[in-house]
Amino acid sequence: MTSEHYWSTSDGTRLFYRYDDFTEYERMRRYVRDCTFVAFPGASHSMSAEIPDRCAQEYASFLKSAA
Repeated sequence: MTSEHYWSTSDGTRLFYRYDDFTEYERMRRYVRDCTFVAFPGASHSMSAEIPDRCAQEYASFLKSAA
């Protein structure tokens, strides 16, 4: 299964990754501190076009938590 993932650091930096293998998630977690991980199972690389409401909801939640 392919999923979209993003990491966001405490300063608001957000990095997007697409993984077919979830072991990469654990590897990146060791290197990116103070991050938030969100997965959208089944979403393709163009997730913002496929599931715009879900992406907007996650982004709004992130902005509220960073305020």
